[in-house]
Amino acid sequence: MPNLTIVIVSYQCRELLLQTVASVFQVASAWPVPPEVIVVENGPDGGGRAVKACFADVILVDDGQNRGFAGGNNAGAKLATGRYLLLLNPDTICLPETLEPLLQFMDEHPRCGLCGPRILDAQRRHTTNPEYASTPGHMLKNAFWHRLAGRRQHQARPTQPCVADFAHGSCMLVRRDLYQQLGGLDEYEFASRARQAGWETWFVPAAAVVHLGEGASSSALSRVLPLRLHSALVVYGRQRGILWMLAFRFSALCNLLLDLLSALLRMLRQRGKDRSLDRVIGTSRTILVALVPIGLGRRLICPRPRK
Repeated sequence: MPNLTIVIVSYQCRELLLQTVASVFQVASAWPVPPEVIVVENGPDGGGRAVKACFADVILVDDGQNRGFAGGNNAGAKLATGRYLLLLNPDTICLPETLEPLLQFMDEHPRCGLCGPRILDAQRRHTTNPEYASTPGHMLKNAFWHRLAGRRQHQARPTQPCVADFAHGSCMLVRRDLYQQLGGLDEYEFASRARQAGWETWFVPAAAVVHLGEGASSSALSRVLPLRLHSALVVYGRQRGILWMLAFRFSALCNLLLDLLSALLRMLRQRGKDRSLDRVIGTSRTILVALVPIGLGRRLICPRPRK
């Protein structure tokens, strides 16, 4: 029985998916018991079948459905037999220090329900880590001090494991018992629900993974960007007061307007040669989400199909 099951949800990212799975098997090539790898195909590009052709041991879930991120992970987790679940994005690259430090930490800390590594970009530079949490004060400082004044933002980078607010969704190790206890992901507040159930979330700086960004789909930005803000509004809306929420929305709008201006300028310079148009559309939808009630924001992101 494998100690680890890796679930990867794929959508329109054939080449990135192949790279991710190859990195997993390369890192685990010397393990006495290899990890169980489950790929859930959400898109029509045949990425899952391409992976299965190259890596016969991969378990493929491909029934033509697009379950979304949460639903895809839940479908894969139902087939898992490992003690731990690693929810891994299809635009990541596992490094020698990705898997074993997370597994070792989880083994040594029985109250840890989920944990995450340092997140690196394609140049192996540190970008973010799970203890990072946005607050109105932080977002306003980022908008008016770091951006307009040209001050570079520096995120805290602990060198020792520490309790975190959440684990980065691109690479998150979860106890399978906890995953089943909470009924899987719901796209919003897994770490928050785990904390309410008595479990801890940890950041493990000894572990690191490369996250290539929102490269899973050129069209995904129009949904990914507003969904991120909407998820934060749902979580904080249940935990904070109305004044805090108003401050959070205002500070988010300040940052989003600057993001939109930057994306528009880049789109004009690049003349459609990159994904700036997708970012303009995604940022515009996110601004709408910041302006409307939470329920209406959800319908803007995922409109109900017409009967």
